[in-house]
Amino acid sequence: MVVHSLPEKDTWIEDFNTGFQRNLLSENHVTISYQYLESKFNLSEINKLKNGVLTRQTIDRLNPDLLVLCGSNAQELIGRTYMNRPGKKIIFCDLNTTFPGQDYDEARNVTNIFRSNPANAIKELISFLPAKKSPREKIKIILLGDNSDLSKIIKQTFSAADWSPYSLIDLMTVNTFEDWKEVVSSIADKADILLVSNYKKIYTDDSQTVLKNSQELINWTTQNTTIPVIGCVDSFVHDGGDIAVTSSPLGQGETAAQVVHRLLHGENTTDILPIHNQDYLVYLNNKPKSPQISKLPSIYHAFAQAMETFEKK
Repeated sequence: MVVHSLPEKDTWIEDFNTGFQRNLLSENHVTISYQYLESKFNLSEINKLKNGVLTRQTIDRLNPDLLVLCGSNAQELIGRTYMNRPGKKIIFCDLNTTFPGQDYDEARNVTNIFRSNPANAIKELISFLPAKKSPREKIKIILLGDNSDLSKIIKQTFSAADWSPYSLIDLMTVNTFEDWKEVVSSIADKADILLVSNYKKIYTDDSQTVLKNSQELINWTTQNTTIPVIGCVDSFVHDGGDIAVTSSPLGQGETAAQVVHRLLHGENTTDILPIHNQDYLVYLNNKPKSPQISKLPSIYHAFAQAMETFEKK
């Protein structure tokens, strides 16, 4: 059974499932079922806990041999219950820089797959952008996002990365669209590149009751800054951005399937060392607004088209 923290229609989840399924086609005797907690987009703690209870009841009823748990909520709400449970093997997916929680690294029935850090891929992308500074001046980068768990994870991951020869000068999070606009409007005076992490939890105002439309937010952002804007989540380009570089959900799914195959063919979870997935994807808009992005080498276009991450609208 695969348990996702995010909703079924999330593009990251869809791509993960695609990679997972196509790498288990040869396992004809395997039945795959899916559960979606959806709690990452649900602000109610009560509903999150309720979803966890319902999923655990489904697991107890179906009694799967393997649990593939993706995302922090699945790891916390489901994984802790079945840690060291006889007859259960657990694969934690979509981990970032640390184990999912205290004592998990000591569990005898757990193995881990870590998400790639796309910082190096972003650095390579920046190196192809037309330079506006002399070679002696460091290109300055700012990361901007909402206050969601995903943005906090990206912030943690990027803060630990080596950005040389560039300089990551700030990692900013805001709650409202007004705060977002204030940052974006002044960013060209401070930085040369804007990285955008998650933005799905930006509210229209301080009441924090209505979320800002994502496409309106991204379109406003790209239209109101003169520096290149690079997304760090796959939805960025679909919502109107020029380009995004992210860890690969396809790669995560494929790696998870490979671990499942190893477990089905006799290996134990304790035999499988933590895996650090290094795959990433480039999402590219067919008509980028930024003149710098439009001048990227054609290999970026070819890669995005080959991976079906080329937005043509």
